[in-house]
Amino acid sequence: MTPSGFMGALRRWNRWWFEPRAIDRDEAFRERVLRSTLAFIILLGSLSFASTILLFRDELTLVSFPSVHIVSLVGCFASAVLLQRRQVKAAGWLLVLTLLFGISGFLLLARQAETVVNAMTTAVSYMIVPIVATLVLPRRFILPVSVMTALMYMLAQFVIPMSGTSASGLSLDQQVVSMLLLLLAEGVLLRQLRVEFDARLEAMSRSILETDQARKQAEDARQRAESADKAKSQF
Repeated sequence: MTPSGFMGALRRWNRWWFEPRAIDRDEAFRERVLRSTLAFIILLGSLSFASTILLFRDELTLVSFPSVHIVSLVGCFASAVLLQRRQVKAAGWLLVLTLLFGISGFLLLARQAETVVNAMTTAVSYMIVPIVATLVLPRRFILPVSVMTALMYMLAQFVIPMSGTSASGLSLDQQVVSMLLLLLAEGVLLRQLRVEFDARLEAMSRSILETDQARKQAEDARQRAESADKAKSQF
């Protein structure tokens, strides 16, 4: 394929994927955000999967970092299929749950290998889940997802004990409490941000609707005036 042909195919795919199928304006906006988020996460997950194979030389086994990547990517593609079938809410939930269980799998594997640095960096990845939930789910689910993320983090910490943390002066209860407070604070702030954003979006939608109604009324008045002028001219 020539470079111009490749760029043309890329533009066609871009229009095909990012164009929402929903008719309602608000639902189309959520669908567009979900499509952008899915594309970014699939790209990022694919690069991370390639790095585990090519850079870190992790072996592909039943329970390994590459296998968790594969399961997570399958979940993302399944979310994309649901989105194509116009099941926007189900696609958003599947994406959030895929991220949550994928990150938990990475943390469990890092703790099993007793690598403190990987365990700490993977734990920070939990903060991505409430952010994605804010983008793709209704705002009433932001706080529940934040609480669920904190509980999953606590569960992953206690399932596999890690001796290296005590040697480094890291207390398990301090890690859990700090992460719990951080995730809850993040959820509260993101929900407040979403409230303000939804309020502005609703005001903009109402303004557009009022403008459309005023334009329609003006058009009706113009047509009535023209009809009246034609009726007068006949007499």
